[in-house]
Amino acid sequence: MDGNEKLSLFRDIVFEHTEKSVAEQLESFEASLKKVFHDHQSEKKQKDDLMLATEKDNVRKERNKQVAQLQLKLQRDLHKEQQKLKAEVFNQVNQKLKAFMETDDYVNLLERQIKQALAIAKDEQILIYIDPVDQDKINELERRSNHKLIVSDRPFIGGIRGVIQSRNMLIDYSFLKRLEAERD
Repeated sequence: MDGNEKLSLFRDIVFEHTEKSVAEQLESFEASLKKVFHDHQSEKKQKDDLMLATEKDNVRKERNKQVAQLQLKLQRDLHKEQQKLKAEVFNQVNQKLKAFMETDDYVNLLERQIKQALAIAKDEQILIYIDPVDQDKINELERRSNHKLIVSDRPFIGGIRGVIQSRNMLIDYSFLKRLEAERD
């Protein structure tokens, strides 16, 4: 083998070795790039998943907050409406009571209440009060019940109140008490 052939063989071996080395380096670099790309994709997906979960949680919290605010508003509106209706009902009741208090049935009711209070007191002394608006009925009621009545200095919307001092007892047949009980 002469020098040219040796040189040609050496060049072929060097080229082959260089090509093989370059191919191995390229494969290694390509594998490294693929791994970096895959890791980047995985990391990005994790970040995106976390961001999506966080946004979902924020949206859920905001929705719950809005629902709670809406519920509170509805409850306030309902309460206001109930109060209006309640006031209207009690206004109508007061009007009907005033009309009832002008009838003979009301005088008969007062007489029954006085007699019930006297029955509770039995032989003990009882002070029976009538509402100031019923002052015009006092003579008739005293005659019917055969008991001295007192006009109260505090209005109680009709009915009677009795006090048995020996028992420290209040008998309250007033309309005011009944209306207050119904309001509560």
